[in-house]
Amino acid sequence: MISINSSRCTEIGQTISGIEVKRSFLNRKFLTLENYPEQKLRAFFHAVAICHHTYHLAFNQNRLYGWDVIEKVYVSLHETNSELLQLKTFVNLHNNNIRSLLEEAFKENVKSACTLDRLEERTHLLVNLEHWIRARYQGSYRILMKEIGNSITSFYEIIREPEAFSDPLRKKSSFLIKLLIDSGQFCPEDMNGFVPIMDYHMQRVLLRTGCIEVANDLKEQLLKRLPMQSDELIRSACIEAMTLVARASGHSLHAMNDFFWPHGRSCCNEKPVCQHKECEKQPCSLSDLLEVPAIHACIFEFVCPGRDQKNYRLLWQPVIRTHYY
Repeated sequence: MISINSSRCTEIGQTISGIEVKRSFLNRKFLTLENYPEQKLRAFFHAVAICHHTYHLAFNQNRLYGWDVIEKVYVSLHETNSELLQLKTFVNLHNNNIRSLLEEAFKENVKSACTLDRLEERTHLLVNLEHWIRARYQGSYRILMKEIGNSITSFYEIIREPEAFSDPLRKKSSFLIKLLIDSGQFCPEDMNGFVPIMDYHMQRVLLRTGCIEVANDLKEQLLKRLPMQSDELIRSACIEAMTLVARASGHSLHAMNDFFWPHGRSCCNEKPVCQHKECEKQPCSLSDLLEVPAIHACIFEFVCPGRDQKNYRLLWQPVIRTHYY
């Protein structure tokens, strides 16, 4: 029911081989937080721990959505030495109080409503993470990182213990590794062990471009956006396909997120740019991240079957409830 089109993966990879990530993206504020190294690490771990299914998360006045909002919030929390980045908060306060702090942090202004949903779940993940870091590493992320050393294998093995990072396919763990590398806080020696980051936007792009082929009842489920019990088979295939794409592109495996995540969230979402001739999200995430002009056509238009074939273009990512991504 699921297969990988290796030749299509090669074509897609070759298409992005000459495109580079903007230097400004790698120098953005979240990656260059100053002072308080322990608090900076806590901000990174917390931000990724609660980053899943952020469809409704928006600071509309600032035109920020999803992960962009999380980055902005955690920059502010770090700069103000917020209670949410202090170990004692998770030792001394009840979950309901921590939930309230999280809710307040994710209001665009004092008159706004919080658009971060599933607050109880996200609070639980943070509390569980902090209880683990306190029990295992004296409450210190620097001690954790010292034990991990320069090994991605050790990172995955250790970080899978707290619930927020328990995904067997490692999406949040891999995303955290990428952020720590990009910010200069982690310098792994064994990048061959890196598991490609795979969220719903990226799955959608790989399905629509035909890198992943699905058939029969499964295809019908995706076309109709029907809830599924598990997406593990599709996501595993997508991870394998992304490895092939990266190899053909000449870019690093962890950089694939910078190409496929913004493309999926902006240019290949509800209103694909191949049909509407302008990006659905303004500003376009892809042109924000990559050295490409304003998007009026898909970067994959000459190799993507979804441009002309509706049965590819209407494919959707698996619909499941999870905190894995």
